[in-house]
Amino acid sequence: MDAENVLKLIKFTSTVATGVIAGGAIYINLAEHPARMQLDDVQSLHRQWRESFDRAKYLMAGTSLLPIAGGIAAFAIDQSKGKPWLITAGLMAFNMPYTALAMKSRVIDPIYDYEVAAKMDPGKVRDTVDKWNTFHKVRTIIDVSTLVWCVYNLAKALGVALSSCKMGFDLDDLFPYLEVISTVAAGMFVGGAVYINVVEHPARMTIQDTTSCHKEWMESFDRAKVFQSRLALVSIISGAGAYYCNPKKGLPFLVGGGLIATIFPYTLFVLKPNSIDPIYDKEVTARKSEGVVRETIDKWNSYHMVRSIITFPVFVGYVLYLSSGHKKFW
Repeated sequence: MDAENVLKLIKFTSTVATGVIAGGAIYINLAEHPARMQLDDVQSLHRQWRESFDRAKYLMAGTSLLPIAGGIAAFAIDQSKGKPWLITAGLMAFNMPYTALAMKSRVIDPIYDYEVAAKMDPGKVRDTVDKWNTFHKVRTIIDVSTLVWCVYNLAKALGVALSSCKMGFDLDDLFPYLEVISTVAAGMFVGGAVYINVVEHPARMTIQDTTSCHKEWMESFDRAKVFQSRLALVSIISGAGAYYCNPKKGLPFLVGGGLIATIFPYTLFVLKPNSIDPIYDKEVTARKSEGVVRETIDKWNSYHMVRSIITFPVFVGYVLYLSSGHKKFW
């Protein structure tokens, strides 16, 4: 593989990785954390945070190694073309010292003990978990900014100077904005969807109190359905707009948007009757056995995994299309 193809591979893997990280990071702030803070039982709240934290740190840290190593390699191969990706590496690497120096002693170590809820004042445990989320918002800002930066540089490499485009009725000028928006929104949606499957759901199922487990699911579901559906719609609409502006170059975004759109009827006709309606009731744990409630929540995650499987290749396809210079790959 020659240097040019190695650079394309680095751009591709770095952007996909930052999408997964950014989507997961913002999902924590907007859905998972507010949901767990609604739990009355502090022991359940802490358990969900601890289990989620342990899983997320491996997902986020492991995934961030791709853009970090890739950015350094890209700069070593070609300092001019690799500079934006070295910046990407620097942004991703920021999270490690920030977590170690700013977060660890203040909001991790004080409650990083499974028995802390029984030894520490419940109010202090709750406040520390909430404070952790405030610190985490800084990482989210960095992660989302890095995703936008990556997609922007993919578009810029195609000879598109977004900063000089004049917003108006010139379709050629509007096209690059729409493909960037569609790609970023798809990446954030996918990151959140994958995070649910590999982090939040397994953490939620470790909560021993079924009432708290169900409440966390319901509170998280109510929040996620709002912002996740909006991200999907933004990606779909901007993708359709990209096709309208440039039917030849925008076709992959129309096709990808169509695939993302399938999650709406899938949710309505498959998830809703089978794994949402049966337990979408705050009092369900008083009417149904704990086993049935837990099995249904687990079934919901299995159904949700289909949405992750549908949308992940779309985001990967968008990034591959941009990193290959708008070359067809079908």
